This record gives sequence, structure tokens and C-alpha cells, in this order.
Amino acid sequence: MSKEHETREVRPDEAGAIRDLEEAHENNFSFSLTEVEQATCKEWMKTHDTECRIRDTDTAIGGRWSFNFSKTTLGNVCKVSCACGQEKNVTDYGCW
Repeated sequence: MSKEHETREVRPDEAGAIRDLEEAHENNFSFSLTEVEQATCKEWMKTHDTECRIRDTDTAIGGRWSFNFSKTTLGNVCKVSCACGQEKNVTDYGCW
């Protein structure tokens, strides 16, 4: 058996992290935008679309816009970014 496929005992400090990953997988994380976040996002995308140098590069499957969600102890932070590199934090901190 190759070295990369060898099994070893899980250290106690790793067990918690593994358990967290298993729970996350079981919970099937999903994220959504509040109405305020949706409005902020749509407004920024519309404005950005008029000034972006790559606005005509949408593909058949999308890919121009990316949404990044970061979980914090207070709530979720959401940033939308364009393939050109510009991004906007659309988080509605009022709902935290």
C-alpha cells in the first residue's frame, strides 16, 4: 500500500474538526440574501455593468458574477464580485 493511502489513528485535536466537517456536510449549508441585500446587489450590478470593461463577456453558464458568503458568529457576510475584480459588500448589517 502506498504511503498516501495508509490509515492512522485520529488525534483528539483533529476529531472535533472532523466532526464539524461531517456536520456541515450533513446540514447542506445554504445561503440567501435578504430583500435589502438583494436590492443593494441589483443596484450595484446595474451600476457596475455600465462602467465595467468586460460587461459583454457573460457566458452561456454565467461565471461573471460570484457571491462569497462568510459565516461569522453574528451573521453572514455577503460580497458580490465581478470577473473584472471589482467587488461590493452587500451585507445587511441591520438584520444582525
